[in-house]
Amino acid sequence: MAIAWSPGTELGRGDLDLFLTNNQGNASNAASISYGIYYYDPVADAEILIGSDARVPVNPSVGEYYAALLVPPSAVAGAYRIRWTFREFTNTPDQQVVQEFAVVESSALSATLYSDHQQSMIDKLRLLLRDQ
Repeated sequence: MAIAWSPGTELGRGDLDLFLTNNQGNASNAASISYGIYYYDPVADAEILIGSDARVPVNPSVGEYYAALLVPPSAVAGAYRIRWTFREFTNTPDQQVVQEFAVVESSALSATLYSDHQQSMIDKLRLLLRDQ
């Protein structure tokens, strides 16, 4: 799991994204799409739903969706999942995609072995590789 945020972080475009394409590889919107956020409890080996499982994502361009949300300041550090549920056409069954991310203490994100310039390059590379 390489994606992590600290409590109080506002997530937007470029953070928790989903890009959909049709059979020809062209960007395509879903007939319906929603997502839910889950905390993963490793002790119980279970997902705990946080809020609604039918949140509506932002759709800034054809085939592009993202979850716009705020990591609550009171969020518990640990593993989380976003579960996207969508239909290509109204008469097709639901499909799901799961992305994992973490919420960590802000001090864990600030500790780095790299200079600001190196960290910026690493962050840009991770952003580019995340959707490939």
